Amino acid sequence: MLYLADHDLVTRVLNHRRFEDELARQLAETQRYGTRGAVLFIDADGFKEVNDRWGHRVGDAVLADLARVLEGVIATRATVGRLGGDEFGAILPNKGPEEAQGTAESVVAAVRTHEFPGPSEPVRITVSVGVAFFPDDGTTTDEILVRADEAMYDAKASGGDGWHRHEGEDRRSVPGKASRSWEDTIQQALAADRLLLFCQPIVELVTGRVAMYELLVRVQIEEDEVLPPAAFLEAAERTGAIHRIDRWVLRQAIHLLASQQRAGRQVRLAVNVSGRAFEDRGLLRSSHTS
Repeated sequence: MLYLADHDLVTRVLNHRRFEDELARQLAETQRYGTRGAVLFIDADGFKEVNDRWGHRVGDAVLADLARVLEGVIATRATVGRLGGDEFGAILPNKGPEEAQGTAESVVAAVRTHEFPGPSEPVRITVSVGVAFFPDDGTTTDEILVRADEAMYDAKASGGDGWHRHEGEDRRSVPGKASRSWEDTIQQALAADRLLLFCQPIVELVTGRVAMYELLVRVQIEEDEVLPPAAFLEAAERTGAIHRIDRWVLRQAIHLLASQQRAGRQVRLAVNVSGRAFEDRGLLRSSHTS
């Protein structure tokens, strides 16, 4: 029972809670003894395509194998954990910049050349790795993970299959933000009713008739700035904020259908929800009571 409480069942590495506990312990040792270390934030590039093409069973097998690759590359004293979805973290105690960056390079190279299990052929993936150092980049678990997450987005913004070191507060701006920052943005947008739905017509090629409308969600962060899904949905899925977005989209779709029916119009809608909607047991109940 203790093992199940501390480990991710798919990959057999530490789960997010236990990983953060270990990071907090390392930070306490840093403050007590004046030591230092590094954290790697590791994200599989385009992993959604693996699930879409081969299914989640193959996706889980790839994640489990990825965890083994990470453990094989990273030194035995390091701690590896699954932070959620296709994201992993590694704590490297008593490692300076050269050693940590060398480990990040080794992780990227090992994953790039590894053949992951597939149903009929090997699966190839790459990773983006962000590196942050403690106590240089922060003295709390949240600060360190956010900094490493930011650095990972820098690596991903450069095309993925690489690593990036956190560069401080004056680092360049990139399309992706740290997941906790995005969670705040999404929560604020929900509270202020700043999610938007656009209806995209789907037209039959033969008749030219509009067969249905696809609902597309956007986030309005400024009066003249609207973010597309690619800018925030991945972070929303990692943080769990995607459940609130899914529920909001379904409620809006139901209200739209009802208003169109009252006006005497029959409209068909295609509604996109996250793959994580299947784990939200309250989704249908929330939509039913809307």
